[in-house]
Amino acid sequence: MKSKHSNNSFKNPESTYLSKTLNPRHELYMLAQIIDWQEFEESFGSLYSENGRPPKPTRLMVGLIMLQHMYNLSDERVVLH
Repeated sequence: MKSKHSNNSFKNPESTYLSKTLNPRHELYMLAQIIDWQEFEESFGSLYSENGRPPKPTRLMVGLIMLQHMYNLSDERVVLH
């Protein structure tokens, strides 16, 4: 099933309650601000199927893979963090 672009709170934490709880000086927060997430949406959008379960947001999936590589985490460990 194709990714939906309707979850703006996940894409833009500044527009939600997260802006009050996250540290804008944290390295991951700053990294998230400079990544062109829309480019990932466009690049991976064609890989989603119209069938099956609703997909996880592209930003979540790319973010988890980035964390895995940055911190040398297994699939299980990155989900736990």
